[in-house]
Amino acid sequence: MSYTHYWKLFRDLTPQEWEKITPKVTEIIQYGLDHDLVVKGRVGEEAIDIEADEGGFHFTRTAGMYGSCPTDRQPYDLVVTRVLANIRNLIPGVLSLSSDGGGDAFQLDLPA
Repeated sequence: MSYTHYWKLFRDLTPQEWEKITPKVTEIIQYGLDHDLVVKGRVGEEAIDIEADEGGFHFTRTAGMYGSCPTDRQPYDLVVTRVLANIRNLIPGVLSLSSDGGGDAFQLDLPA
């Protein structure tokens, strides 16, 4: 059974907003690398890209973007959901999220 996360970005993220999310997203990606949840991750000027053995995640700062990421509950799911939840938290009202796993899929904090 597929387990997929969906998002809609309502407007372009400004360069200042992108700078605001970059440190937290970088921290989450580093956690994923340190715990072998992902094999590669990058926050570029226009996009966030994460690669795992099981799949990948791509998020751009362009308005109108509908996105989805089928994680099938694989280990990198933790990284994807934390990235999305933190973007929504740091820039309220810019991103809607849904998931086959329900609303509790999007947690802010990383495990200790």
